[in-house]
Amino acid sequence: MSDYLASIGLQITNWLGHSRSAGQARAARKARVDDAIEQVIDGIDPRLRMVGGYARTLRPAVERALAYADEACARIPGPLEFNRRSWSGDPTVHALFATAEDLRRVFSRNGAVKALFAQHHSSEVTHAYAVLGMALEERHVLGIEQDGDIIRRDVPQVNVSFGDHRVTHAAPDEEGLRRDLRQRALNELIA
Repeated sequence: MSDYLASIGLQITNWLGHSRSAGQARAARKARVDDAIEQVIDGIDPRLRMVGGYARTLRPAVERALAYADEACARIPGPLEFNRRSWSGDPTVHALFATAEDLRRVFSRNGAVKALFAQHHSSEVTHAYAVLGMALEERHVLGIEQDGDIIRRDVPQVNVSFGDHRVTHAAPDEEGLRRDLRQRALNELIA
């Protein structure tokens, strides 16, 4: 009987803990939407605050905008490590940069990365998480193709290369970067 009562007590404790954490999550979501509503008003026209019930009226649209920003940022793939070792060992990194020197040049001379390490000059920040953008160039060329023992010449191929690398939004961790990107997506929707 005491085991049964202990089990019920544990279930009630778990339910109360879950209920409390669910309530905290709802409060955090409400605060995020409230903050976003104020950002929308500031971005459009602060005089809209004089309209009665503006927050209630804007809430559904702002919730959809936040959901869109969250979904768009969730689609961004996870981080890749960029260094000489990854250039020679990771085919994705190798495809994005023609040489390991190009990789070093893009990241070591980047203002956003330099600013991040200058801001966090202590040893606690050892990596920068950032967005890497680049221009894709496709050229249709004639090349060589091997099919078993047969070598074919003048085979139409697409040559893909990347250039004009841009590194932006440097942050000390991935979650901070994704939070900044969600905020930027919301700002773009407001604009």
